[in-house]
Amino acid sequence: MGVRHLADGLKEHPFLHTLDLWGNEIGGQGIQSLSTVLKSNKVLKKLGLTHNSMNSAAGKHLASLLKKNQILHSLDLGGNKLGDTGCEHLARGFKDNTGLSFLGLWSNEIGDIGAKAIFEALEENTGLRTLNMNYNTIGKKGFKALEKFLLKNKYLKEIKLEYTAADDTIIDSLIGALEKNMVVTTLDVKNNDISQAQLDRIKSILQRNKIGFAYDITGGL
Repeated sequence: MGVRHLADGLKEHPFLHTLDLWGNEIGGQGIQSLSTVLKSNKVLKKLGLTHNSMNSAAGKHLASLLKKNQILHSLDLGGNKLGDTGCEHLARGFKDNTGLSFLGLWSNEIGDIGAKAIFEALEENTGLRTLNMNYNTIGKKGFKALEKFLLKNKYLKEIKLEYTAADDTIIDSLIGALEKNMVVTTLDVKNNDISQAQLDRIKSILQRNKIGFAYDITGGL
């Protein structure tokens, strides 16, 4: 009920630019009410919904929001339970959205199916610059979809893949696609089973992509 009142309150406060609802157990009805109001909001740019126990059903409401709202720049959904099904729903919202520049999906129980849906949906997206997929076991199929994404998308600059169960075999294949991508400048792959030799290869590619920019790399490289 609290979030429903908050959603109503947003109609009366047109100057709110940032809203962080960390740890509020929003629930399905709450996120539906919030999404409905924000579809027509022309001011809010940053929305944090981390640690709210949102399940797969929330993905439908968030996708509907992303289809209508081009003003929102940052959406952090980390620490929830969207899972593969929720990500499949959410992915449908990216095809018509070019406003979002940051998306946080860390720790959302996402496997290869959900990761594949997200990466495929973002292939033609021109707005997103940072994607955080940390703490999700995205699997071989998920990484294979990421390879395809790297070959097609020319806008995303930062990808966070910490604790995603990546290993040398997966990374070796990924590096082949990364070598053909001239845009990605940060690839966070720390806390995975990746050898220093592979990390050095990634480092070299990212350095190439950062010509003319300050050197900034994560992942223990």
